[in-house]
Amino acid sequence: MPTSPPVHPVFRFELSQDAAKVNFKILPGNNMSLHKMLTENAFSAFSYGSEFKPVVAVLEPLFQFHPGWSAMKARLENGSSYPVKEKDKRSRIANLEGFLQRGNHKSAKGERAPLLYNKMVKEAARGWSIPLLPEHALEIPKAEGAPHGLPCQDTINEQGEIIPKDRPTHDLSFPGCLSGTSINSRADEKDLLPTNMASICIEDASTT
Repeated sequence: MPTSPPVHPVFRFELSQDAAKVNFKILPGNNMSLHKMLTENAFSAFSYGSEFKPVVAVLEPLFQFHPGWSAMKARLENGSSYPVKEKDKRSRIANLEGFLQRGNHKSAKGERAPLLYNKMVKEAARGWSIPLLPEHALEIPKAEGAPHGLPCQDTINEQGEIIPKDRPTHDLSFPGCLSGTSINSRADEKDLLPTNMASICIEDASTT
């Protein structure tokens, strides 16, 4: 099934101060809402579900009777949304300032910092993250922070061999300095997708 090529995204996906400043200037014109910008602008490689075939025309006829389809369709069209209880503005900003001052975990600092930087260069180049400056975080409504880690874990290469790999992480279980609570601890579990349903959705997404 042929699909139209995406247009070039408005953001600059490179890890530089110039790119970060340009990117931040785009947000005020969209009421500082990334969701609004993604849904109202032309389809690009940065849009929701852009890595998949068209949802309604191609995927829905194949998966409409699957028990995980409605949840997957919502994520492909509107992005992932996690039921997290919001913090009051004072605690949120204090936590964010604390994270900015503290920085990343030890596994991503010191002599391992260049490894994280190289990973982030690739993340930005692939459109997986939007480069911004640290001070921009305080101007984004409802923004929260999570320190980076860079643990060394095992993975498998194309030959089936087990090899080490440094994996960038966002530690959403790390508590804020003022609240003492983490983003994960504030999740409303009754509204989370059941684990077995989530695995079904992931398997289907990886095979389409």
